[in-house]
Amino acid sequence: MELSITQSSVNGLVPTEQKKNSSFIEANTVEISLNEIRDEHIIPVFAKDNEPLISHFEFIEAAQEAAIGTITVAIIAIWGDWIRIKLTPPKLKIVPLNTRGELTNFSNGTRVIYYHLKVVNSRPWTIAKNCKVLLKAISKELPSGEFQNQPLNTNPSFIWTPAEITPQSINLAKEHAFDFGFLAENGTEFRPVINITPNNFQGFVRADQKIRLSLQPYADNYLTERYQVFEIAWNGQWSDNMDTMSGNLTIREITE
Repeated sequence: MELSITQSSVNGLVPTEQKKNSSFIEANTVEISLNEIRDEHIIPVFAKDNEPLISHFEFIEAAQEAAIGTITVAIIAIWGDWIRIKLTPPKLKIVPLNTRGELTNFSNGTRVIYYHLKVVNSRPWTIAKNCKVLLKAISKELPSGEFQNQPLNTNPSFIWTPAEITPQSINLAKEHAFDFGFLAENGTEFRPVINITPNNFQGFVRADQKIRLSLQPYADNYLTERYQVFEIAWNGQWSDNMDTMSGNLTIREITE
């Protein structure tokens, strides 16, 4: 009589249908879950001190974490700038720097008071690329006290300081100042410092006038539709005393 041994006669196991695979690495193997490896498999130990070796589950888990970490590093290296731009773009805000004024001289010797604002990036880890400050709108106070919009056919940009060496657009990490405007001795108007002054420009502030300028910080990777409005009021008086001058010409942000 011929003796045959079936799978069901070994260790009392019930035969299960195995998926045939011609790959050598998968030959004569049984698919199991990681949970079974973690909960059911015996961890070998050193005979001399009974110190456990690394289990199959711990080895597989460590390999997975290493693979995920490597992939993450690669993604950040390749697309890190894009991720930062999309998730945490720069956040720009215009704030006063010295609205009290700074006394200096033109190259011809004429005394002049300059006024400065600055742009602050509250997310300095993301640089605002090719940043500039645009003049978006002008409004002038009427005798009734209401403000009327004035024509502005282009959007000139303000000049970064120092004007002699700073380009029109800069890469801004933390903060940078710009010339907001100036008032010269014996001058007749406060003049915003912009790169282009149209022939019909209505943004000059003359004696006993109030003008509101709407400013917008802009960068290649930053855009906001919210304008910041700064009001300039001048009583027509000029002084080289900054305490006195701070009452003659005032600059304030309108946040209403």
